[in-house]
Amino acid sequence: MNDLLEHDSHSGPSVYKSNVFADVPLSDAECEKIWTEECVFQPSPAKGYFRPDKKVLVWGLKLLMSAILADGLDIAKGADVKSLNRLLDSLEQEDLLRPLAEAILKKLGGHEEDGKYIIDEHLTLTATGSILLEDVQEMEKSEFEYEWSNLLFKEWRSDVNMKLLEVCESF
Repeated sequence: MNDLLEHDSHSGPSVYKSNVFADVPLSDAECEKIWTEECVFQPSPAKGYFRPDKKVLVWGLKLLMSAILADGLDIAKGADVKSLNRLLDSLEQEDLLRPLAEAILKKLGGHEEDGKYIIDEHLTLTATGSILLEDVQEMEKSEFEYEWSNLLFKEWRSDVNMKLLEVCESF
């Protein structure tokens, strides 16, 4: 998996996120938004920052969401943070680096609230669709929507709609 990661030019233990942001002519909030959208992560404090390429992001999203659904964690309504942490630890056994999993969850609007971990429905719908779209070779619309909906909670599956993906108006 590591060979599929795109290494950012800001590497090494002495470079911090704040240093990267300081070098960009945008506000910290704008930088943070892009950082989140691109799922930038740092595998360990001694390593540089990485932006997963499309294949790694699709693989990580599928593995993460499949595990969450299989484990019965309802992070749509709020799952116990300890249970989610155990799941993330177990995914490291399958080579999904925890910082990458956390970056994907953050892209889905994930946040902790009162000891529960929750993701945002709209952000999850649009992000999962957009990430999967990156991986589309040749696929019928119905097949794409089926694969997309299989990565979502049952309550959200009926909301899958190509109109959520702004770039797909002509799909």
